[in-house]
Amino acid sequence: MQNSAAGMEVDATATPAWQEPVTFAQKPNFRPLKVHEISNGQIQFRKVPVPPHRYTPLKKSWLEIYTPIYEKMKIDIGMNLKALWSS
Repeated sequence: MQNSAAGMEVDATATPAWQEPVTFAQKPNFRPLKVHEISNGQIQFRKVPVPPHRYTPLKKSWLEIYTPIYEKMKIDIGMNLKALWSS
């Protein structure tokens, strides 16, 4: 058997890696998107069907649902009770 370490060469003149300063790429600084840039200027609507037997609990807790969504996420939502629910 041959000694596998005999075939390895070590460069003694190379500087150790710990002496070289490490530089990282700078994090890009993007400006926040404006409202019209998010959806290419189109207003988006979503309809969520709610069965009639859930109207009363939804009405009772509407402010608890609406307030955090509007204040934190800046999403305007509404509830239309006159629209018919279809499955």
